[in-house]
Amino acid sequence: MKSFEDLEQAFEKGLDAWQNRIFIQEAKKIGLNAASQVKELTPVDTGTLRRRWHARVDPGSGAVLVWVVNNTHYGPAVNYGHRIVIGNKTVGKTKGVHMLEKGLYQYKRKMLRADIDAMLDRLRREF
Repeated sequence: MKSFEDLEQAFEKGLDAWQNRIFIQEAKKIGLNAASQVKELTPVDTGTLRRRWHARVDPGSGAVLVWVVNNTHYGPAVNYGHRIVIGNKTVGKTKGVHMLEKGLYQYKRKMLRADIDAMLDRLRREF
């Protein structure tokens, strides 16, 4: 038979796993909302760059990281700008759009507080 302390530890472990599951689900929603703000600011030529924005949640030890990523090889050149080279000479530089930085700033300003409040409400409601 288990002692009261063993049962208490098992309960806390189950509660932690339950809270982590909710936290990760809500972090995914935060990532999707942030990625949608970045998508809105992404210029469209063929649409590939805009379509490839997505969010990834990385539950690490003690922290949950939310990544907004794009796997196109030319994404950084559009975001930050790039050199224009003709032959062996650099003849200019394009301006970056900075859609990632602007989109994340816009998300933080408009939606982050509401998303965090929704996460806290869900944790309170389901406890």
